[in-house]
Amino acid sequence: ESDFTLNEHLRSPEEFKTDEIPTVALHGMFKNAESVLERLLANVGPYVSEIVVALNDCTDDTEKILQAWGELHNKRVDITHINYENHPELYILDKPETYAIGRSLCGENFGGPFTDGPILADWSAARNLVWDRCKADWRLFMDADDVLEDPYAIWGITEALTVNRVDLGLSKYHWAVNADGQPRGASYRERITSSNMNIRWIYPIHEVLYGSTKHSFIDGNLIAVDKR
Repeated sequence: ESDFTLNEHLRSPEEFKTDEIPTVALHGMFKNAESVLERLLANVGPYVSEIVVALNDCTDDTEKILQAWGELHNKRVDITHINYENHPELYILDKPETYAIGRSLCGENFGGPFTDGPILADWSAARNLVWDRCKADWRLFMDADDVLEDPYAIWGITEALTVNRVDLGLSKYHWAVNADGQPRGASYRERITSSNMNIRWIYPIHEVLYGSTKHSFIDGNLIAVDKR
């Protein structure tokens, strides 16, 4: 493991020649993201070559916004719809009887409220359905309501990771902020990976990426903020 910071050995986007620009796929799983999608695309869009996403139970114009962006910028957009009708194996019925099955590991008692309908239960399996559809050399993982504080570092980071033979980079994630925008909750989160086919999402809930041969904590770069 090693750390990378934005310094003299990381090139800025302006320093990359056209044939040197790394290909990066934006990967995510979005649900009714039309209110935040333009912000995400403006943030990382200039630095990605394609968008490969799963839309789970989406009923708004998320798909139209993504497709329009792809046509405007002449970039590939690959969308997979996930819902109970086409992937029932990924869902559970959200009612009291479902949660009463088995024994609680931590003594928790989920009392609802319940929807009495199907809800997505295996997030890793859903992500893996589209994970291998990425054609780029690198995959950038973002939620729809996240932004990067320094998206301009994406290409330089991929170059540094390549040189150091690192195939998974974790960066700081501010998942809670105060009203003035200051972080009050932060952790490291998987952020960017190579096209290593062994890297997969695991765990149904609170999914993580597993299978890298070498990973690095990217200290000070690719800082993501949850803008909910």
